Amino acid sequence: LNLFIGIILEGFDTADETKRSIKPEDFEKFSEHWAEFDPGATFYITLDALKEFVQTLYAPWGFGDYVATEQEVRAKVSELNLPVTKDHKVHFKDVLMGLSKEAVKTEFLYMKMAEHGIELD
Repeated sequence: LNLFIGIILEGFDTADETKRSIKPEDFEKFSEHWAEFDPGATFYITLDALKEFVQTLYAPWGFGDYVATEQEVRAKVSELNLPVTKDHKVHFKDVLMGLSKEAVKTEFLYMKMAEHGIELD
């Protein structure tokens, strides 16, 4: 677990900490949230549990206070393109990496839109 988090944190070393949406302390919160869905510490949760996990996970990784529709949750999970085991489970590392990539892509998109004077309503 610490190795996975350490690798991701290395990627943030050069970023301005005041401007990025994912901060080092967020990884600890992510792990704590995961533990609620994986009390046995197996590093795996079911796809059904993943949907609730993403719905209740704070932004920028999850929906935060926004109550997403079932379709929005399914779309977000699908976009992660996660490997799934035969018994329909996903691994902690894959979920963390997938959600981190999506959050960074979204942050980058918003940054580029702002640079070009494009605002979201």
